[in-house]
Amino acid sequence: MGVVQLAVQIFLYSVIIAAIILMIPGLKPDIDFEPYTLDTRRPLEGNLAPNSILDKAELFSTFEALESIALRGDQVIAGITDKGSQIVTVTEGNKYKTIVKLSEKCEGYWDVFNCGRPLGLRFDNEGMLLVADAFLGIFKVDIHKGTAEKIIGIKSFNVNGKSIPSLPDDLDVDKNGMIYWSDASEIASLDIMTVEMLGQPSGRLIQYDPKTKTNTVLIDKLHFANGVQLSRNEDFVTIAETVRSRVWKYHLTGAKKGQKEILVDRLPGMPDNIRSNGKGGFYISLVIPALENSTFPLDSLGPMWIVRKLILRSQSLFLTLLSSLDFAMPHILFKHAQHYVKNLHPFMDVSKFPNKVIIVEVDESGNIIGSLQNTDEKMSLISQITIGEKYTYFGSPWAAQTWRLKTEYLN
Repeated sequence: MGVVQLAVQIFLYSVIIAAIILMIPGLKPDIDFEPYTLDTRRPLEGNLAPNSILDKAELFSTFEALESIALRGDQVIAGITDKGSQIVTVTEGNKYKTIVKLSEKCEGYWDVFNCGRPLGLRFDNEGMLLVADAFLGIFKVDIHKGTAEKIIGIKSFNVNGKSIPSLPDDLDVDKNGMIYWSDASEIASLDIMTVEMLGQPSGRLIQYDPKTKTNTVLIDKLHFANGVQLSRNEDFVTIAETVRSRVWKYHLTGAKKGQKEILVDRLPGMPDNIRSNGKGGFYISLVIPALENSTFPLDSLGPMWIVRKLILRSQSLFLTLLSSLDFAMPHILFKHAQHYVKNLHPFMDVSKFPNKVIIVEVDESGNIIGSLQNTDEKMSLISQITIGEKYTYFGSPWAAQTWRLKTEYLN
């Protein structure tokens, strides 16, 4: 058989297999796929011009990835998943002290629904710590007593009497105790977030009223809803839409009450958490920056809905096979393999992402007024900036290093 004939046969067989996968009825994810196109990202010039402000950062901890950091005076508080979801105080080096455990049972990193994964952290006006755990729900933690109360479960949100799974990601709380939180996806859990990233937008911005214990959707159909931040006067709330590289604002008061609009878009990377810059504006951390003169994978896949559907359905078939094997012949290797497939390794290997940090600073109108960047490639994959009186800390969902910078360098 000639090489050309063999190549043609392989191509035809591949097309047939792909067509079968695409047409299998009910195969997960059984969702609609629509094409989308992102506008050209903002160039790194003007107020986004490269700078070396973050080159002055120093290593604070080499513990595990700390997605979000909350400060109480000099006390650094974060969430970890060491033998279960924990809220801890972190000190320099690899030391930490457990405040409270949100979960006890945890077999390993693949056992996510038991282990939990704490993400966004916030203190309310009464000094209680609010925690968004992607697999366990939203908790209120008394850091002095070391106790935790679950206030929102991941399946306790109801729409027309139907329980809708949720993925708590980040949150903020106003002076009256009203909680605004992001549900990153209602079609995927964090351990298989590729379904939301490559699928259709299902994320939401939700308002929780602790008095009535009810949730209200403010914005829906967000493509991976992420960071949440109230404005200085609490007249609007912002939320990051990671896949579409933009930030929305939802008006809470005034003539536009109940309306949404884009605060800033075409960001040079994927936005994660949003935090106050202490001057009435916001810092938006781009957890995966888009480098100039390079193609961002998700941007390219946006218009190609058939390719995205084929990837996710092929992934689903592999996971079904692996889970069936694990059920018939339980073995830890099958659990490792499922974790590997869920994260689309090696394509989503975070170690290959750029060693670059871009944190965009905007005012309340969404005008870009500055940025924090590095040139030495020490820091990477930064999800949040938390400003303290003496030090400013930088969290990451993947990097096993936590960095800090003297706050005076921000000015």
